[in-house]
Amino acid sequence: MRPSSYGAEDLEMIWSVFSRRYNDLGPSRGVRGREYQEVQSKCGDITGTAGKCGDITGTAGKCGDITGTAGKCGDITGTAGKCGDITGTAGKCGDITGTAGKCGDITGTAGKCGDITGTAGKCGDITGTAGKCGDITGTAGKCGDITGTAGKCGGITGTAGKCGDITGTAGKCGGITGTAGKCGDITGTAGKCGDITGTAGKCGDITGTAGKCGENAQV
Repeated sequence: MRPSSYGAEDLEMIWSVFSRRYNDLGPSRGVRGREYQEVQSKCGDITGTAGKCGDITGTAGKCGDITGTAGKCGDITGTAGKCGDITGTAGKCGDITGTAGKCGDITGTAGKCGDITGTAGKCGDITGTAGKCGDITGTAGKCGDITGTAGKCGGITGTAGKCGDITGTAGKCGGITGTAGKCGDITGTAGKCGDITGTAGKCGDITGTAGKCGENAQV
């Protein structure tokens, strides 16, 4: 006579048989898992927080971001692909460096003696704030901007491509220098003993205010 209900031992036996059959499908499921990981590698993010003397490095693929916060003596470096951003905050003696691809931005805040450097591709921006003795340097491609604020003894330098601007404010003993392409502007305010120099292309302006002991010259 058939039982009207299953007992605990019956259910355990059924589950063990089912689980063995399910695990036998592992290889086919593994292939699908690798394909899924490959898809996920596109548009991937590398994020994190690095402590003392820590580095955040990596390469992001299509539409990938490299973001993070580096502590004392920490670096944020990397290469972002198409439409990728490299952003972050570097602490004391920290650097934010990298190469952004098409429509990529390199932005961030560097602390004491920190540098923000990089190369932005088409329609790319290099922006940020550098602290004491900090530099904002880079090369912006088509329609790219290099903007920022440099602190004491800081320089804002770079080369802007077509329709590119180099703008910013340099503090004590700071210089704003660069080369602007077609329809490009080099503008800014230099503090004590600061220079505003550069070469502007067609339809380009070099404007600015230099403080004490400063020069406002066109090369």
